[in-house]
Amino acid sequence: MKIKRLRVPLSLAIILLLSACQNIGLFEPTATPIPPTPTPLPPSELTICLGTEPESLYPYALSSETARDIVQVIYPGPFAQTDGSISPVIIKSMPDYSNGGASFTPVTVREGDQVVNIYGELIVLQSGAQVFPSGCTSPDCAITWDGTTEIQMDQPVVNFTLVDKLTWSDGQAVTAADSVYSFELAADEDTPVSKIYTNLTASYTATDDTTLQWIGKPGLVTTDLENFFWLPLPQHLWGDLSAAELLDSDLASQSPLGWGPYQLDEWAAGDHMRLSKNPYYFRAADGLPQYDYLNLKFISSGDIGAASDGTCDIVASDALALDQVVSNAANLANSDYQLRQSNSDQIEFLAFGITPASYDDTYYPYGADRPDIFGDVNTRKAMAFCIDRQGILAELTGGLVGVSDSYLSSDNSLLNGLALSQYPYDPEQGKALLQEVGWQDYDQNPATPLTMISTTTRVPYGTNFVITLYTSQSPLRAAIAQKIADDLMNCGIQVTVEQQALADLYKPGPDGLVFGRSFDLALMSMSIGSQPDCELFTTEEIPNADNNWIGMNTGGSNFIGYTSTAYDTACGAARTAGLDQAAYTREIQNTLLDLSSELPFIPLFHHQNFLLVKNNLCADEGLNSLEKILSSIDTFSPNIICN
Repeated sequence: MKIKRLRVPLSLAIILLLSACQNIGLFEPTATPIPPTPTPLPPSELTICLGTEPESLYPYALSSETARDIVQVIYPGPFAQTDGSISPVIIKSMPDYSNGGASFTPVTVREGDQVVNIYGELIVLQSGAQVFPSGCTSPDCAITWDGTTEIQMDQPVVNFTLVDKLTWSDGQAVTAADSVYSFELAADEDTPVSKIYTNLTASYTATDDTTLQWIGKPGLVTTDLENFFWLPLPQHLWGDLSAAELLDSDLASQSPLGWGPYQLDEWAAGDHMRLSKNPYYFRAADGLPQYDYLNLKFISSGDIGAASDGTCDIVASDALALDQVVSNAANLANSDYQLRQSNSDQIEFLAFGITPASYDDTYYPYGADRPDIFGDVNTRKAMAFCIDRQGILAELTGGLVGVSDSYLSSDNSLLNGLALSQYPYDPEQGKALLQEVGWQDYDQNPATPLTMISTTTRVPYGTNFVITLYTSQSPLRAAIAQKIADDLMNCGIQVTVEQQALADLYKPGPDGLVFGRSFDLALMSMSIGSQPDCELFTTEEIPNADNNWIGMNTGGSNFIGYTSTAYDTACGAARTAGLDQAAYTREIQNTLLDLSSELPFIPLFHHQNFLLVKNNLCADEGLNSLEKILSSIDTFSPNIICN
């Protein structure tokens, strides 16, 4: 069957076509909205202003606290310390004797072997050595070796495991071998770091790509296991350079390669450093760090105007001199910044020259020897009562700094519940103590110094209480020293303040005033550290000719010439406590009580870490130092604004 084609008239075809075109909008189109292209947000930047520019960022050549803080951005960790407790950063867990991460392995030792004695000192084993035998971790079971009996001692063994995805900022994996490489550099004689921990090490090896095993010398008993992990360094990049060459290499000092939240892009000497996000940061999957760029700007120390002009989001302590903070306190209170502060580990104190070096041969006050004025503890206590420490600090620091009662900062847990002796301003009590010792106002003239009228003291009859207070050329120290001198004169003690250049004040013994033990009083500061070091004030640390004026272990820190059998005993017991933490705490507290009651020096105040933080920057209030800020920098957010 044929199918007929249907013919449509031309006129009808045109009509149908026009109708269809109208239906699909060909002649009257409807606009389709196109979403606008969003304007890209500018990169977020955080600017921290510093008063000190590092000389190098090579971890084994850091010359300032600021450099050590900056390095935390590039090489964070390996451990963090918060409120006295240690937590791992790039280690999966903190090894401990209780969790299997640390253990002891007994080994037989013989005369002539290197071992560690009960004081933690590396020695050659010989008769008379005091050591912990195998299975012993406290002083109760320590022995004195007789030189013949076979003895086993324990070697500590600790395993460290790196966190997952730890990567150098060039994309190479950070391995356990990088930490071994770092240990080898630290042990090298050309690397200018302490060899204490490398010398206490029997071996440090990588057991696989992420695990390290440290084995200590026989007899070492310690809970400070974090000291025996070495910060990984990029062997694949630096391995062809010797330890000596690395000290002068721009590759290590000016362009460090790390695994931290930021990598160094630019270092304009004298002006700034610019760091950008490290794309390989091991916490990048969590969206960290949140700021795209970190700028470290170098400004003049003490220039509060430049520091608080809005350029800086944060101003570090080394750019904020105490006297400048005090004089600008009102302006800062009305600025866009909040002032934060925390105690540093640096204590300012008034040192008594208890035992001058001239006494070392014999004491003869009728010749060249200064009379033994400070040998009587009641004289030292009287002087403490006569000095208005709180009033001096209130006047000269605007109340920003408070009086310290110990060389440890007031927030140290070892001071909790400890009843230290107190010396509030009480000049009448001070005068009474001086009279008990034998110092009297012989001529009944308060404008002249007291005179010794007793014949039963080591101070010759008729000696006038006239002394010299030495200090540096710091204006603030000079002002404090003069206030101290004025207060002591009110109690009948005539004090001349003499300022010295630091090089002269701290010149090594026997020629230096301090380390040569040739001073009456000295107003000075000392960085103690966050943990107590009781050895600083033991008798064996008195600098003298027999120890080449550097003491036995601490460089001559007991320049005061303080000798106390009770103190030495307690310190020795603390140093030999082993794993007995309760015994360690008890004995350290005994040393603190001794210093408080015997008063070989008068604590004045702890130097402050000041910090200016922009009001709109949401930074936890506990972040009150540059170290804490930079250790937490990856969590700072540009998207949260505080009022």
